[in-house]
This record gives sequence, C-alpha cells and structure tokens, in this order.
Amino acid sequence: MIDTGANRTFISIKALHLSYKKQSINKVSSRVILADGYTSLSILGTVHLSINMGDMLTTIKAFIVKELCVDCILGMDFINKYKMIINTEERTVSIRDNHKRTTLQFDVNKHCINYPARLIKHIRIPPKRTVSVPVSVALSSAQVLFRPCFKLQQRSPILMLNSSLNIHRHTSFISLHNPTNEVRLLPKGILLGTTTIPTLSFKKDLDIDYSLAQKNICNLIQPITNSEQKDKVKSVLDKHLKLFDTTEPTIVINVKPHAIKTLDYPPPSSKPYYSTPTKQDAMYTITQELLQFELIRSSYSPYAAPALLVAKHDGTWRMVVDYKKLNNITIKDNHPLPNMEQTIQVLGNGYQFFSKFDMKSSFWQIPIEEEDRHKTAFITPEGLYEWNVLAQGLKNSPPSFQRVMADILSPCQHLKHIHQVLSILSQHNFQLNPFKCSIFRQQIDYLSHTISEQGVKPNNEKIQAIIKLREPSTLAEANKFLGAISWYHYPDEAHPVILTTDASKVGVGGTLQQHINGEIKNLYYHSQMTSSSQRRYDPIELEALAIWMCFQHMGPYLLGRSIIIYADQCPLCRHNCLADYLSRHPIPREEAIFDEDYGIVQHNKREPTVRGCVPDAIPPLTGAIVTKSKTKQLQLERNQNSTTTPTYRNKTTLPPIDEEIDQMKEDSSQIIANNSLDIEQLKIEQGKDSTIHQNVAEVMKDPVNSSYEFNNGLLYKLIIMRQVYHGDPLSGHFGVQRTYLKIKHKYWWPNMKQSIIQYIPSCLPCQQYNISRTKKPGRLQPIPPPEGPFQLIGMDYCGPFKLTPRSNQYVLCLTDYFTRWVVAIAVPDCSAKTTAEALFNAFICKYGVPTVIRSDQGTHFHNQLMYAMSKLIGYDHTHSTTYHPQSNRMIEKLNATFVPQIAKLQDKENNNWDEFLSPVVFAYNTGTHSTTQYSPFQLLYGREPRLPTDGKLSSFTFR
Repeated sequence: MIDTGANRTFISIKALHLSYKKQSINKVSSRVILADGYTSLSILGTVHLSINMGDMLTTIKAFIVKELCVDCILGMDFINKYKMIINTEERTVSIRDNHKRTTLQFDVNKHCINYPARLIKHIRIPPKRTVSVPVSVALSSAQVLFRPCFKLQQRSPILMLNSSLNIHRHTSFISLHNPTNEVRLLPKGILLGTTTIPTLSFKKDLDIDYSLAQKNICNLIQPITNSEQKDKVKSVLDKHLKLFDTTEPTIVINVKPHAIKTLDYPPPSSKPYYSTPTKQDAMYTITQELLQFELIRSSYSPYAAPALLVAKHDGTWRMVVDYKKLNNITIKDNHPLPNMEQTIQVLGNGYQFFSKFDMKSSFWQIPIEEEDRHKTAFITPEGLYEWNVLAQGLKNSPPSFQRVMADILSPCQHLKHIHQVLSILSQHNFQLNPFKCSIFRQQIDYLSHTISEQGVKPNNEKIQAIIKLREPSTLAEANKFLGAISWYHYPDEAHPVILTTDASKVGVGGTLQQHINGEIKNLYYHSQMTSSSQRRYDPIELEALAIWMCFQHMGPYLLGRSIIIYADQCPLCRHNCLADYLSRHPIPREEAIFDEDYGIVQHNKREPTVRGCVPDAIPPLTGAIVTKSKTKQLQLERNQNSTTTPTYRNKTTLPPIDEEIDQMKEDSSQIIANNSLDIEQLKIEQGKDSTIHQNVAEVMKDPVNSSYEFNNGLLYKLIIMRQVYHGDPLSGHFGVQRTYLKIKHKYWWPNMKQSIIQYIPSCLPCQQYNISRTKKPGRLQPIPPPEGPFQLIGMDYCGPFKLTPRSNQYVLCLTDYFTRWVVAIAVPDCSAKTTAEALFNAFICKYGVPTVIRSDQGTHFHNQLMYAMSKLIGYDHTHSTTYHPQSNRMIEKLNATFVPQIAKLQDKENNNWDEFLSPVVFAYNTGTHSTTQYSPFQLLYGREPRLPTDGKLSSFTFR
C-alpha cells in the first residue's frame, strides 16, 4: 500500500518471512510515532527490500514491525526516490528510474483493510453468561466491522458474532458468550478477531442540491401551525440537508453489507422473458439509469434470473426480478421483523406528536457483499447485469434491511428524537423520500391506521372500503367480512379483559370482551367443533378445554394483560381442577403468554345461585395459560375515565365490576414462583442423591485420581478429554473408535465409551462435513496383503482445492497397504515433474524404494517420466483398471476421509488448508486402524506414539 502520510517504508515480519528471497535483517530496537500524535509502533529492525514494480526492479530500506494492517507500506522515502506520480483520475501510479518511467494500475479489487482486535485484560466468563469485554485496535477512532478469529473458535467454545464496532481511543467492546457449564478464562492480549474498514469506491463527490433539500423541508413543516414549533423543527432539519436531497441515489456506509448464503447447488439460470418492443425499450431505459447511478453493473455470472416489468399506478414501469430459483437455495435469515399489530398498539398509547420517515428506495441504499453480487445476476433481452445494492425480491432482503436499522438506531421528547434519528441516518449516508415523510404531526396515517393521542382507528380509506362491502351471501363471505373488521379491534390497556367460555358435547367456544364505562365491548369470538375423543370428556374437562382453546387463539389479545375468566363449571374456580387439566394439555412454549400474570377464574354470572363462588388464583405452571394479574391494572378507580378506540361495534350494558375486581385481588392467593432449575436447586437435588454422596466422598478422599471435582458445593464430571482427543488439530476430528482407543490407554472415567459415543455425533464440524458411505455388500474380492511394510504403495492426487498463500492447490497422497501409513504432500500442481519430485524427495528418500506402486491412469502418473523413474530406481508401477477406482480403493478411501477433516480445521477466510495437512496426517497415523486394530505408527516403529496430551505424570486434575 502506498501511504503519503508515512515518512518511511514499513513491512510486517510475517510478510518478510513469506517472501520468496530471504533477506538479511539488521536488528534495531526503536519506536516511531503514528499520525495521531501519541500512538507508538515498535521497530524490530531494518531490511533492504527489492520490489518488482511492473518491469522495474526497485530497492528501498524498510523498517520491520510485528503487525501492520497490510503486508507492506511504501512511504514518502520510496515516493521521493522514484519520483512517483499518483493520478487519481486515471487510477494509476507511475515511477521513474534512470530516465525510464513505469505506470501501474490501482488494485481495484482491494475492498478493506484489516486490523487485529486483542483482549485488553484477563477475562473470566461464568457459565451460560454473556459479557462485554474491552479490546484494543490500532485505530484512534473509526466505525469498523468485526470478524471473529477462526483459530480461536476452533480451540475454544466461546461464541462471538460478526458485528459493527465503534472505536474510540483505540478501544472498543465485544460481546462474548460462554455456552458451557464451566467457567472460561481468556488471557490478556489474545487475538479475538480482525476489524475491517470498508473502503469507498472512487467517484466524484456530488454537491448537495440545497435548493431541492430546502424545498422538501419547507413542504414537510408546512402543516405545523405553531410558528415557534415550526422554527425549532426547521432548525433541526436544516442540520441534515443531505438526507432530503433526492438528486441522485446514495449507498449507505459503515453498515454490514447484505450477504447471500446459498446451499451447495449449481447456480440457477433462466432465459429472458419474452416482451414487446415497447417493454424492451422501457427495460433498456431503466437498466441504463441503474448503470449510470452504479446500482447495477455488467455481469459474467453463471447465475441468471429473468427480469420483467410491472406497471405502476401512474402508468410508468417498475423493473422486478424473478428470484424464485435463487430463493429456493438461499439459507433463510431469521432476524425478527417488527410485528405490525404490536407497533400500532404502542403508537396508540396516548402520544401527542408523531413523525414518519420514508426511505428513498430503501433496499437500493444497502450494499451487497462483493463476493455475493454475482448471485444477484439478472438477464434482460439486452444483456446480463448484477446488483451492487440490495435488490427487491431476494429472500432475505427484509430481515437484512431490518438488521441494519436495528444496528444503527437506538431508542430516541420528540424533537430530540427527530434529531437523533436524522443524525444516525445521515451518518450512514441514507437518503429519505420527503414526499412520504411527516414531521411533528398530532395525527398520522401509518400502515392503514390513523394514530393520534386519542388512540388508533382505521383510516378513512379502509372505513369507506368496509362500508361499501356488499352484504355477505355465503359462509365464506361472512367469515371474510368478520375477519376484516376484527383486524381493527384493540384492547384498552387500562382495563382487564374478560373471557367468557362455554362448552358442550358438540363444540366449545368463547368471547373476549372488555368492560369500559359501563359498556361491554367485544374483541374476539372463537368456536369450534369437538373431536370424537373430546366428546367423551366430562363437563368439567370440556369447560377447561374451551378455556384452553380460547387461550390458544386469542394469544395476541391476552399478552401481558389482566384476565378474568367466566366459566359455567364451578369446580374450575379451584386450583387443582384447571391446573390438572392444563398439566395434561400443555400449551406449546410459544403459546404460553402468561408467565408473569395470573388470571381470576369466576363462575359465570348467568347462574345467580352460585354467584358467590370464591375466586382462586391459578399458579403460573410451566407452559400453562393462566397467570397473575398486574397489580397496577387491578388498582382501578371506580370513576376512571379512559379514552378508547372507537372501533368496537357490538355494545351491551353490564353493571360495573370494580368492586368485584377489588374483592378478587383481596382473595387471591399468594403467587407461586416458577419452578425453574438453578444452581441452588441443583445443590439441593444433589444432596438428596445417595450415589452423588458416594462420589463426593471419593473425591474428598482421593481428589487426584477422581473422575469428578467437588467445587462450591457442586459435583462436576470431568469431560474435557473428549474435546482434546477429538477436536484438536492433532486429533483430526476422527470417529468414535479412533478417539476411544487413543484415550483408553491413558485415561478412564465411568461410562467413558458411551460418553464418547454421545459426544462425537454432537460435534458441529463433524455434522457439517461427514457423509455416509455405507453401501450394500458387493462381489469384490480382497487384495492379498503384502508381506511387509512399504512393499505395496497406493498413490493418488486429491484436488484441486482453493489456492493457498503458499501457492498449493493439490495433495499427493501415498499409503502403505501393510501398515496403513500415510504420507501427504501439498504441491502447487499435478504435473509429471512435480509428481516425480514429490515421490522421490518426500517418500523414497525417507522410507526407501517400494516394491510396487499402484496408481490410476491419470496423465500425471501414466507418462514417460514416471516410467523412466521406475526403471531407474527399481520398482514396478502398476495402474488401476479404467473407470474402476475400487482396484485402488485404499488410497481413494483415504482421500475421502482426510479432506473433510481438513475442512473442519481450516480458516475459511484465509484458505490455509495446507497448514493443517501435516497435523491431520499425524492424527491418522497415530490412531488405531479398524482393520489392523493397531495404529500405523505402532506397526511401523514398534512403539506407542508420544502425543502433546501425554504429560510427565500418569494422572492430573483440573483446577
């Protein structure tokens, strides 16, 4: 990277070690000050670098540092020495040496600069807890994207998420979650991940059209009648003129781009839809406009979704893309979307002022990850294009946009809120649609509702639509009409809701109402037929069934509210009867909406002879439906006046029930707490277990050799061995048998094999990469085994894989048919020359000349060079039958085994699979083979291998 703000040239020690030509280093210990004026950087030494700039060889003396945001920074010393010219318009740099000038293009594919994020202090994370920890970053102040360290996630169960961070004075905070039942420690200075500053694309900054922005603002504040309020609002809006300039589209900054994660399927493609010449011209005009604003670009993608035109209300065309095939293979984003009904209810809680902001083409302001843009390709009669911004029609567009809004907006009196919201939107380069915005209104239309301080009601358009509905003539039309008008029924938060139920052998049902100012206002009706088994219920159970059914269907109306239940069956007023029924018919967890409230069950007032029935409080059963009332909602004043929503249609008269509510509150029993399991409860339950008492006694008697640990009054089982012997890179994520046989010779605990069998199938990387290869038994005959080691060798290539930083793309695998010993060499290609060199240097020079080498008939094995080599060294080279890899099955099976193991360990961002090749091969060679019942290491060397987990002591304890 060329940095005109750096006085000298710098190179990282890692980049220096990876350079092709090893350089002589002059060790120097000093420090330099960064551009912020107080941050220092340690210098490890100096080195003379030779750098090829195009066809010109340049040299420069560089400082060596431990870490840089890039591999090398060329400073002003290099710029002045070679008289560098930087042309930002042409995006080129040119250097001059000995009257010769060389011109180079900018790297247009560089999108971000990475900075490591390290832990500032030692951290202790309790079990099942999330903590926010401070990290240090080599930036003074910035907003960056954080990505967790892959290697840390491999060796630690601590969970971290990709997130957006605000850095201030080189410090930010990251959330860490400990999902285990053990305390986890992280040392000071550990690398948690990398932070990224997205770079902006090169384009000319456009001046804000102040006249248009001011005009839009004046139109917005025109409905405000109070001149003082109007001046205050205008002063706030004038600070954010850019938001109201709709001259050209904008793309937001400092947000996480939209990612499209797909399943492993071939890219879907379609032909362009047929269209008339008129539509083709309109399509061409739209695409050219999108190209001009850089919202799309030309594409060479294998993906292709057909584009089509849809007519707008004003007669113009809107281009949409049919992403049905792409959406079928897209992994769903489960980020929650706002609940429209809940939002409207919150807005109707008596607020005085309202403002509404509408984004100008909101999706088109969100960028898409560069690596996923080719998936958005769409085809028209004129060509293939792909989106640079979030397109409509993609499966995860709404949750992705909602995530951006949730990340940048926080809970914001009203003018202050406007300023906060506009500041955040402006900071991220959003653009508003002033024609659809509303500022400082005392009544506002939102999602087909009119919201004011008096409450929520349908807007006039919807009311007129309902009035103009024709009289229903069929059952379907009647149900449709009832559903339409029921949409606008909202409970009054200041009054309890009343559920009246009834049941018979034929059906069950209920009515949800509220008693407000001496009137009953109906909210919801529900009825349904009973099943053949339900008809055999006794009357009490049928009434309980009716209550249960109503709670299932009326959940949104009952959430967090005080509930009064009127039932025909007096026994239901008692605790045991209804509780017993609910325990046998539990509502699913998502339906259990009364975990913090209790309802009051009272006999139906239609039977005055039993009207004196005493109500009882129902305890909050786990997953049950009846819960405690909110105290503040029960303390109702007799003459309380409350403004209610004028949308209830059916009204009847009922005597006031304030006295009854007060009596219910006095007679209610004490609340029984949820029977949730916690640490203290676990201690009590362990104290009741005789087996645990014996285990505790064993631990206290011999804590060193015990399989348990007694800590803070709790008995813990030690199970970390399963993770070390299975998930560590030197263990290789192999199966149950290999893991068990490795552990059994050194450690033991009760039910050890069963715990390993339970643990390995729960390993997430193994679930992702392991596949079943079980087939029906065939007619193959076994190959006679050789008489000794390295007499018969199988050889095959595996790959190509993604190119690594070491330029490796293939793996040459060799395995001994006698000992099952494996040798694997990472190579850059699979040519005959590379094969011969790898075979000679990595195998023959270490293990000697084999008697027979068996391979397939690939050109890298079946060639003149390999034939001459076999004759010269003295071994036979045989080839497997064409189209029958079973004849060399051992090496083919090996390839299918170790590739998933490496995939579980590699860093998918840096693609460093070749770094884990040797550890995985070591894990295979030291594991017990299912055929020989010995490890290849034992058969080759005649002894047990010494592993990193083998300490000097035969046993140890965890503290």
